[in-house]
Amino acid sequence: MEPALEIRWADDAWYDAELFATDDLNVFRIRWINCDQTYDELWTSKRFFKAGLELSDTIRIGSVQLQDYDCNRLGLGHTVCAALKGHYDTLKYYDATVIEVSANFLSAY
Repeated sequence: MEPALEIRWADDAWYDAELFATDDLNVFRIRWINCDQTYDELWTSKRFFKAGLELSDTIRIGSVQLQDYDCNRLGLGHTVCAALKGHYDTLKYYDATVIEVSANFLSAY
């Protein structure tokens, strides 16, 4: 199952998260997936629009994983979301643009 949401954190990486309303309509609880609940954060609605950015620059629908059979659909200029494993088995997602395509056979690790 793909994560429902990704939220951009202070390091500019996207993280899998869940978003919950609180009793205060202006405050939301962010629960980071694969992190202990002690890492939950409370964000005001204002934080989602930091530095004049659009809401989509801070929160988005979870990325869909590219499968092996999808690789031939990629081309120069396509935007992709690459995942890097972080601390405590969290995944950090960074947006990237394809600048070169190298046709190689895929192999198992």
